[in-house]
Amino acid sequence: MRASLALACLMVMSSCGRSEPARSAALEPDPANVVPESDETAESRGPVAHRASPGIEVEGEVGGLNQEAVDKAVSSAERDVDRCWEQGVARNELVAGTIQLVLGIGRDGRASYGFVQQSTLGEGTMQRCMLGALSARAFPKPVGGKVGVVRTSFSFDLAKDTRAPTNWASTQASSVLASAADEITACKRGTSGSFTATVYVKQVELPPPEADAGDAGEDVADAGPTFAGAAISVGIAAPDERASAAVECLERVLSGAVYPPPGSWPAKLTFTL
Repeated sequence: MRASLALACLMVMSSCGRSEPARSAALEPDPANVVPESDETAESRGPVAHRASPGIEVEGEVGGLNQEAVDKAVSSAERDVDRCWEQGVARNELVAGTIQLVLGIGRDGRASYGFVQQSTLGEGTMQRCMLGALSARAFPKPVGGKVGVVRTSFSFDLAKDTRAPTNWASTQASSVLASAADEITACKRGTSGSFTATVYVKQVELPPPEADAGDAGEDVADAGPTFAGAAISVGIAAPDERASAAVECLERVLSGAVYPPPGSWPAKLTFTL
């Protein structure tokens, strides 16, 4: 399914052991600046795409990228992206959702930066694996700017015969956000913008409290087991490429946090940090 170029987004469907991955490669700047010719032609033209006045050539920060070459580069990463998903499912069979990766492509056609801009997969190791798989590809060189921007999305269904987790509202994270507020703030220090977290939560039985001597101890024993929620896996989406350290810090905090008990079957929730 192909979207309008006015949206600067190309949607491509392919398959490989998962749901049909909706893959988009969005180019910046606007479609008017997308370069239609081959890589070789683009390279021979050089990086100049705009002329301000006769004899004065201006290069912008963001350049255009050859659409066909971008599609080819993204397609070449699909097998490795699938492998990342399979490895993630081996750790957490409940993983499913979408992920949007953003790469900055330097003048050499290689990724100069990359980050997870959006994700509901909820598995940080998997997300970094996918980002690494895409970043390793050779892309066309940007024309008319110092860097080209590629946005690519993948979608994954639950593994076959897997029951979906309970879908929790974001309000279920309120107790975690309150109890871990200081740690979350520390992780985000030096960054700007919002992070999005997706967490899978399982129920765990808490150890019984130490009983006092006498009747009070008997009352505690008769109260029965108590439960809480613990993270199975956590994935974070970042506001920009400068937040990688904050992402890993937030993953550690949320992985060790105490959640409401989900009951007999795990739950999944997505919330903003």
